[in-house]
Amino acid sequence: MNILEKMFMRFSLEERRKHLCNTLRERGELQALNTDELGFVFMCVKIEYEHRKNKTWMFFFLFMFFFVNFGSSFLLTLGTVCYHWNGYPPHEQEAIGLCLFLLGFFGVVVVGGLGISICKNRKCADYLQRKILVIEEIQNERKKK
Repeated sequence: MNILEKMFMRFSLEERRKHLCNTLRERGELQALNTDELGFVFMCVKIEYEHRKNKTWMFFFLFMFFFVNFGSSFLLTLGTVCYHWNGYPPHEQEAIGLCLFLLGFFGVVVVGGLGISICKNRKCADYLQRKILVIEEIQNERKKK
């Protein structure tokens, strides 16, 4: 299944129903645990959530740092090259153009990789946060009984 099919399947009724069934099954498994096990699972999920959240912020700051520094350096270099472009012989102009292309390609790959890692970590952190809320709800139900 390619990426486009996966994106369309995510919004289909069948896929949403499957996701809801998995959520209910997870909730049932958590309710079946005794209080000590549930507390341990809560602690582990909370630790994993905080770890993912910190990783997301770290990648975000790296993304912004690289994007701003690389962007300013690239534009400064591009401005200098454009200013002196006609002073170079044609074979050096081709080499400079290739270097600028590779520099831009490298920048896009790094920024894209950081962006993808931010999205994946944020998605995992959201899932863990929902799981924390479910566990807290189960614990509150048990306290009321």
